[in-house]
Amino acid sequence: MSLVKEIDDDIKDSLPLTAQSYQKLTKDQVQDIDQYLFRFSKFQDIMGDKLFKSIIQRSFIIEIYTGLRNKYFQNN
Repeated sequence: MSLVKEIDDDIKDSLPLTAQSYQKLTKDQVQDIDQYLFRFSKFQDIMGDKLFKSIIQRSFIIEIYTGLRNKYFQNN
């Protein structure tokens, strides 16, 4: 069973989370939700870091290519 499916099964009965439903959660359910949120935020941080670096590198390469193309291959 995948981790996402396992977490989903653990917390799906608690969602949507309201003030009333939060107060009725067991300690284990609170820990499950906390773990899910922690892993999701960690995933976002990693993806953001990798995507940001990739975008910066790609835009830098495009800028260099465009500059060289304009300098050497444009008919004036």
